[in-house]
Amino acid sequence: MLSGPWHSVFTDVAWNSSTEEAGLGWIMDDEISASQYSATSTHVTSLLLAETLAVLAAMDFALSHGIDSIAVLSDSHILINTIKKKVMKLGIFGVLCDIYHLSTSFKIHFLLLCRIPWHVEGLGHIPRLTRLEWNIIKRWRTRRRFFGNVPKESSFADDVI
Repeated sequence: MLSGPWHSVFTDVAWNSSTEEAGLGWIMDDEISASQYSATSTHVTSLLLAETLAVLAAMDFALSHGIDSIAVLSDSHILINTIKKKVMKLGIFGVLCDIYHLSTSFKIHFLLLCRIPWHVEGLGHIPRLTRLEWNIIKRWRTRRRFFGNVPKESSFADDVI
């Protein structure tokens, strides 16, 4: 694996409860460039499961591309707290096991994605999303309009960790 700089990995999802389909999206940002990726998944029974699958897909992508230092950012307060506390939850148990196992392959931090800048002990200042990152997320959501439950930007929590 490369022993390179930290990569920020922003994840987001769109989920349709009636069809149990999810669109998973992630942005890989190495401070020089940002690239967006997406995947779809079927038989997704909850929004939390969709969020968990997006984190797993992003981690798997990073591992397969030789990236060894990542900060995973998600707007799912429940998921980030669950992962940070290494709790097991019914409904996402198997995917959490995969995340916990994969996380041993990285220098990794899991962070709650916020709209405002904030400070994290040991990591310093985490800036708000850049205009490029917001635009990529907005474009990705627009392409996923056929999914019903698309989180709004205003739903990002402003309390962290």
